[in-house]
Amino acid sequence: MKHLVVTGGLGMLGSNLVNASFSRFDSITVIDSNIRGMKDYAINLWGENKYDLIEEDVREISKDNVDKLLSKHGDIYFVHLADVVAGIGYVFNNQFSILEENTSIDIAAFKLSKMIDASKVLYASTACVFNQASQRSLDAKVSISKDLFPANPESTYGWAKLFGELALFNLYDEADNVGVIYFHNLIGTPCDFWSERSQMLPSIVNRLLSLPDDEPKVLTVWGSGKQGRALVPVQLAVESILNTLSLEKIQKRNQVGPEFCTSIREVAEILLSKTDGKYVLDFDLTKPEGDIGRSVAAGESRLVAKITMDDIRQVIGDVYLWVKERKV
Repeated sequence: MKHLVVTGGLGMLGSNLVNASFSRFDSITVIDSNIRGMKDYAINLWGENKYDLIEEDVREISKDNVDKLLSKHGDIYFVHLADVVAGIGYVFNNQFSILEENTSIDIAAFKLSKMIDASKVLYASTACVFNQASQRSLDAKVSISKDLFPANPESTYGWAKLFGELALFNLYDEADNVGVIYFHNLIGTPCDFWSERSQMLPSIVNRLLSLPDDEPKVLTVWGSGKQGRALVPVQLAVESILNTLSLEKIQKRNQVGPEFCTSIREVAEILLSKTDGKYVLDFDLTKPEGDIGRSVAAGESRLVAKITMDDIRQVIGDVYLWVKERKV
């Protein structure tokens, strides 16, 4: 028997991972407090498939639910996705809470995985862990061997995720059944476009769709627009997780992303190409813009096929339509 346990399973990556896993596992358990209000979108995506939803914070999971996990016979594949992630405005304005929340979530999740004797443990981390000195241009390429240590992430989000992997590897004593994937900037649906934690793409889409009817409409983008993001379609991120879990031995550290950056200006222009009417782009230089750019060093994103600009354009368009259909 093969069982999948996913923390943060109601989020964008988690809900898509669960949806792709029904035919691969005998049971699926999702642990998620639904703090971001994504439950209805996830349930709609999963349809009539069977799953167990533990709607609790992984730090406060009840004894009864732990006992249910302990009662499973066979191999448990534990994928830890739960974290506090947000756009740069929220991250830079909440540095302490970002650090506190994420480190406590990670430690609780890894302890739970150990308690239920998980056969494999996979931790979804972020490219924000890489040294900020390696993220200073659109052409910057980050490599696990060169840019992870000595550590100097730009934000406490990166530091927290780096601490999380150190906790994981120390708890499991460097075993070959645990690993980390550093994901670059995930895009896709379902996504949070309404809250203060909304990330770059859905945030810009929401801003675009909220503009008044006056023309020309002015779409304001944070920063210079020259900063870049290595965008990863969520379905390819799901594929990378499933490919990793299928391996007999998990590679300790992996990164997933394209070998190029897409500038925020390019993202905004792609979105504007989906609309009618006259628009003007405005760049608010008073707002934070985060790292200037980073993408994957050649050959290091081995878990999935190479990501293309066509892939990215397609998903940006999909996100625009998805938000447009749901925005009140």
